[in-house]
Amino acid sequence: MKKVLVIDDEQINRLLISSVLKAEKYEVFEASGGKEGIEKAKSLIPDIIVCDMRMPEVDGMEVLDNLRSDENLMSTPFVFLTSNTDAIDEKVALKSGANAYLYKPVSKEKLTDCVKKLIGSSE
Repeated sequence: MKKVLVIDDEQINRLLISSVLKAEKYEVFEASGGKEGIEKAKSLIPDIIVCDMRMPEVDGMEVLDNLRSDENLMSTPFVFLTSNTDAIDEKVALKSGANAYLYKPVSKEKLTDCVKKLIGSSE
């Protein structure tokens, strides 16, 4: 079963994203912020990371930068899922190593299609 790490400071967002991905038979882990997300990513080595952009303390870009400098995680697919619709932020995120940039609210289909495109089905 493929592992997905969901990093978002809003519990309701984590719950919604997790329930969609669990229904697709992915093993889902959650982190309530960037610092916890970095720690969990390094211990779990997930197959993909879905991360909010704007979080207090450690934001999504800091998470991405930290994980892209880690030998074990530098090639792990990384998806931003954010309410931030600034085109410049999207361009910077993708240039910095994010594999996808999705906007909240996201449909179940768009989220699962993106994950499947990056890591395949849950098996």
